[in-house]
Amino acid sequence: MSQKACKLCLKESKDFQVIEKIIREVPEVLLLKTDFALNKESVVCESCANNINTFFEFKSVCLFSQGRMAPSSEL
Repeated sequence: MSQKACKLCLKESKDFQVIEKIIREVPEVLLLKTDFALNKESVVCESCANNINTFFEFKSVCLFSQGRMAPSSEL
C-alpha cells in the first residue's frame, strides 16, 4: 500500500480521510487558496481534519454571537 501526503501539513501516512466533506470549510476557515481537486490523492490527515472542524465550529459560534450583538450595539 502506498503512502499519501496530507494536502495541508504534508504528513505522510497510510490512514487519511478523503477531503470531500471538509473541502468547503478549508478556504473559509484558513483563508487559503489551495487547489483541492477531488481525486484519490485529495486527502487530509486526521489531525488536520479535526482542526478544521474545530476551527469551523468556533467561527460559526463567533459569527452567531456577532449577529446577536449587532442589533443591541445600534441602540
